[in-house]
Amino acid sequence: MTCILTLAGLIASGCAADYDERIEYLHKVALRGVEVHILLQNQGDKVNEDNCKTANKALNDDAPDTTGGPDPKVSEEWKQLVEQTFLTACVSGKY
Repeated sequence: MTCILTLAGLIASGCAADYDERIEYLHKVALRGVEVHILLQNQGDKVNEDNCKTANKALNDDAPDTTGGPDPKVSEEWKQLVEQTFLTACVSGKY
């Protein structure tokens, strides 16, 4: 019985993004933030947290699954890390 439960747990968690996928995604998000910083500057718009938050909502809805299981979703902690990574890069223009 334990083997069946363990196997079911492995199958259920098999869809969650692994460490490397998450790190790769954070790199992508940071680069997006820098790109948005440059775009805002070139358009003469203010580079501030509000404009960057708006861009984050529009651009970063593709975060990989962090929970696995039959109903994949993104954990709240992961959403916050993605947002903070983007905002830091967007506001500063640095990565």
